[in-house]
Amino acid sequence: MAKTVAKHEFPEHVEQSKLMTPRTTAIAAVFALAVAVGLAVVAQHVYGKAPHVAVHLNSPQLASYEATVVINAAGFSPAVLDVKPGTRVFFNNEDTSSHRVEQSSESSGTGFGSPDEIAPSTGYVFSFFKPGEYTYHDGNNPTANGEVIVE
Repeated sequence: MAKTVAKHEFPEHVEQSKLMTPRTTAIAAVFALAVAVGLAVVAQHVYGKAPHVAVHLNSPQLASYEATVVINAAGFSPAVLDVKPGTRVFFNNEDTSSHRVEQSSESSGTGFGSPDEIAPSTGYVFSFFKPGEYTYHDGNNPTANGEVIVE
């Protein structure tokens, strides 16, 4: 004998198809993104390390970064970047090969560096909150060096 399942009854003035409209879906997506960003900021502040974020170069997110370091076959440009605490820096790989930002041992800042290789036409974002000198090099090209000075 087939078992029947009761269908949820909605009030007469609410159609089931109107519960998840494009507007409510967009609100839910914005809320989820805000929670994720908030958790990432808290994790970076508590642990001193930001999560890896890959961003495609055509992304509208690029407008929100306050400083950019370009990575190419010649190295990092600018090689030295002075920023204020809280500045988000986008490491933009404009090369045709992958690169990896690695913190140098003599750096006074901690928790900095891309956890993975940065593929061509993508990037890595790090927010520098703590004052210090963050020296780094390219893990795939050790002769390429750079520094972010936070003061």
